[in-house]
Amino acid sequence: MIRMKVKTMAMLLAFLMIVAGACYFLIPFFLFHTEKYDVLWKWFPRTESAESALLLASEASELVTDSSGDDRIFIFPSSSSSSGGERTGEERMREINRLEHLVEQYSTSSYIYGVKFNLGKLYMWNKEWDKAERLFAELEANVNTGTFHADEELRTYQAILSTRTAIPDKQATITGKVKIGEKPAANVFVILHRKDARGWSTPPYLHYPVAITDEHGVYRFYDVDANVYEVGVGVTPAEVNGYYLTQSDREYVGALEGKTETYDFQFVPLVSVISPVNKEQLTGDKLLFEWNAYPGADYYTLSITSIFRIKDGNTVGANTVQLSDERFRGTTAEYSLKELRGNTLGFGKSTDSGGNVALSNIGVLGAVYPGGDFIWSVDAYDAGGRKISSSSGYYTSLVRKTPFFTMPEEGMLAGDRLVIKGEYEEAIASYKSEGDNDDALRPLARLIYYGITKADGDPAEALTYLERVRVPNASDKDLMKQMKEKLEGE
Repeated sequence: MIRMKVKTMAMLLAFLMIVAGACYFLIPFFLFHTEKYDVLWKWFPRTESAESALLLASEASELVTDSSGDDRIFIFPSSSSSSGGERTGEERMREINRLEHLVEQYSTSSYIYGVKFNLGKLYMWNKEWDKAERLFAELEANVNTGTFHADEELRTYQAILSTRTAIPDKQATITGKVKIGEKPAANVFVILHRKDARGWSTPPYLHYPVAITDEHGVYRFYDVDANVYEVGVGVTPAEVNGYYLTQSDREYVGALEGKTETYDFQFVPLVSVISPVNKEQLTGDKLLFEWNAYPGADYYTLSITSIFRIKDGNTVGANTVQLSDERFRGTTAEYSLKELRGNTLGFGKSTDSGGNVALSNIGVLGAVYPGGDFIWSVDAYDAGGRKISSSSGYYTSLVRKTPFFTMPEEGMLAGDRLVIKGEYEEAIASYKSEGDNDDALRPLARLIYYGITKADGDPAEALTYLERVRVPNASDKDLMKQMKEKLEGE
């Protein structure tokens, strides 16, 4: 039988207590620095490390709510843009649940205000208006106390929420109704953007007047500064899936004191396309586009979209151009691949944060080219030239959308492959090795003329290649004219 002296037992207990105490301080420290915040909050909620983790959680949640918590599309008469968010409703709900748990567990922490504010914004993106309003009202009482100082931003969101109901006996400056199909669109955002404003900031909530439609789809702006405005609507992709904003009879609204201007939005069903669709691979030189007739349409125009990439092959954007000025009275249109390959219908150049340049494939290789993936769309116009609908719809992730059709690689040059991969220097060298091949001379001239860096290209050298094309088409002649005018102006 083992006997242990009382003194030894006491020393052992003291040692164990010291070890336990050290662990109580060291384990939270370890969990904090290994970013095991959930474990830290569960087992060591009252430690200094847990408080510090809460501050980081507040900052992280701000990134979620500001950059990707909102997935709305902002549609104006002549343009559209996204908020930049791509999170699904399920992802947003998971973040809401996480922040709600932190608010409940750390209600007295000095760092909880930032978490609450970001939770309130997520409530807004989720259309939980009442929850957002209550949380913002609670935060208003704590402005400039503790660690919360976002008073201006807070009051902006409160002002937006207050627009859901009419102000009794007060005249609205600008009002109107939003309808999607035959139904009023409740709980969507409406934005005013001054005509003379430079650029566009997205998300727009902190930059422009914003209102929310009521249950009847009606919005109201009060006390708007006298000016001319473009009016847009902010909707989720799901809300306008299958619909297009029909063109209004006017693009701008003038706000005047003592007068009410009305501007309505009407989303209508899309034009439906028949073929080609679903990544159909086309063969031969003829491209036949077909769609269904649209009620009230007098004529149609066609556009083509091609994806362009940076050097590592990742998709970075898309370029859309109208195929021609032709107005189609029927529901079919036929083009020649040779004709479209030779036409330059639009050029786009973009530069990422690392200085990498991406050129639109359409601008270099032609409207349609061998080995390419394409999306096409048809726009419907009434007899007065007003665009009443389109097949294009609205989507924020165009670059991940399934192409409507692809072209076989027959006739594709090595230089074409390099352009698609974003390897422009190598493409130029490859095209030069092709000699007097028209299908090489055209993209070679375009690359050199527009330039493959942030700077402009060399019109003099580009002209020497384009002049070697055996039978210049209208697009070639127009581009040569541009080059000569640029040289004369130097």
